[in-house]
Amino acid sequence: MLRVQISTSVLTQSVGKESVLLDLKKGTYFELNAMGSAIWNSLQETQSLDQTLERLLSEYQVDRQTLQTDLTDLVGRLKEHGLVELHNQ
Repeated sequence: MLRVQISTSVLTQSVGKESVLLDLKKGTYFELNAMGSAIWNSLQETQSLDQTLERLLSEYQVDRQTLQTDLTDLVGRLKEHGLVELHNQ
């Protein structure tokens, strides 16, 4: 199971259903749309890709493959920018 560790240098501010992430180390901002924000919020609570997938499948009317792709893509981009780390557990 993959676990997600969010960097301690990231601040999050919700703006309606969207979120803005601030990387304090680099001084850069990232905007997340409503689904990206839901993914981010779930990852903050569960730190688990599997639990996040299951939680969002129960909350949104979206097919598993679409959500899995969105989740994988977003976490990959967050990792690329140093906002999260992935760990096998």
